[in-house]
Amino acid sequence: MSSSYPILPSRPVQPHISTNCSKCDSQLEFPVPLPLPRPATLLHIRCYKCQAVFSHMFYPAQVPSAASLGIANANAGNARSAGAKLNGDGSSGAQASQSAKRTRKIGTQDRPLETAYYDILGVPVNATTDDIKKAYRQSFFSHLCRGD
Repeated sequence: MSSSYPILPSRPVQPHISTNCSKCDSQLEFPVPLPLPRPATLLHIRCYKCQAVFSHMFYPAQVPSAASLGIANANAGNARSAGAKLNGDGSSGAQASQSAKRTRKIGTQDRPLETAYYDILGVPVNATTDDIKKAYRQSFFSHLCRGD
């Protein structure tokens, strides 16, 4: 069977995350950064349409499942280049133990998993409930006074 089309180039699959621009509401996607950022990391994304830069909070669940193979291969390559000992399947020992556990991490009152809210309010992670309430009220009322 012959084709009238020329030979088309290909490229490796690069996983992408879908989102919407906060300014023009255009649907867009951006490549998954490697190495993977920590959960709740703010990524700065430029919209292809309006060129506005907006923030996107990254969570590993946003990575498409089909793309996770590409990420696993890239991470195995990073481990290989770092001189880590690899198992017969190409994964490092640390990766194999992480995938075997699959337990959900739970934060505690003393050590919360996500600290972005503390950063927004400008209080330390070990702040008391009264300190958090005070910072929230100051932030809320300062926005009201400015007209935000």
